[in-house]
Amino acid sequence: MLTLYTALKFIVYAPEKERHIYYFFAFFVLMTVLSLITRAIYWVVHPDQTLFSGNNIHSLHFYFDLLGQVGTNALFIMIYSKDAEARLSKAMEELHETAIRDKLTRLHNRIKIDEILTHERERSIRYSHPLSVMIVDIDLFKNVNDKFGHLVGDLVLQKTASQIARSIRAVDSAGRWGGEEFVIILPETSSEDALILGRKILHSVPVNSGVDCMPEGVTVSLGVAQLEESDKINDLLRKADTALYSAKKKGRNRLEIFKQSIKNNEPAPSS
Repeated sequence: MLTLYTALKFIVYAPEKERHIYYFFAFFVLMTVLSLITRAIYWVVHPDQTLFSGNNIHSLHFYFDLLGQVGTNALFIMIYSKDAEARLSKAMEELHETAIRDKLTRLHNRIKIDEILTHERERSIRYSHPLSVMIVDIDLFKNVNDKFGHLVGDLVLQKTASQIARSIRAVDSAGRWGGEEFVIILPETSSEDALILGRKILHSVPVNSGVDCMPEGVTVSLGVAQLEESDKINDLLRKADTALYSAKKKGRNRLEIFKQSIKNNEPAPSS
């Protein structure tokens, strides 16, 4: 019954693309069941004879058994192979996730952010679509570590990263850039439009810091820059970092947008 159940299950739940293969092997399994049934019937009809007596019925049983055993073995090998393949695929996915994720925050790591930024820059230039980058920095984070310890500091990083992940759109990418800094890549977004996300993060991070010993929470400063056609990746990041520095200099807990001064070609961040 178990063999029959297994065969019927694979017939019903066979994947669409591989259904013919499952049907083929299920046929062989059914041969085993049919062999057992014919043996039982023969034994009922001829109780005075053994199941193996008679050349014809013996030959029939032999071929049914042969087909059944081959099919059953092949089916279970295929099942095991599929299971092993699925486990290997899952392990590879987990390994890939480990390679591209920051262990503490589960955001993208710097390697993955570099890869995404390279792709988005090329796409932005090719199609003349806007691309902005936002750098988020936790204010006075060193004081958090010094006053409350590194475990609390790690919790602050996790909570801030979680809030950033909840705030961005599906098309955006966020990653930990290093220390207490995070980078957000904003495709199809001008620096002015990035203000919407920036304000959202500014208002949500202090409330959702989630650290019991820090009821006042933490604040963040943000710097935003929009890609120019002549910009390399480092140029774009440098501009965003310049805007971030301006936000820090003006009192923290604010957002600054990088603007290029036409008069003297000097960076002129503006809020």
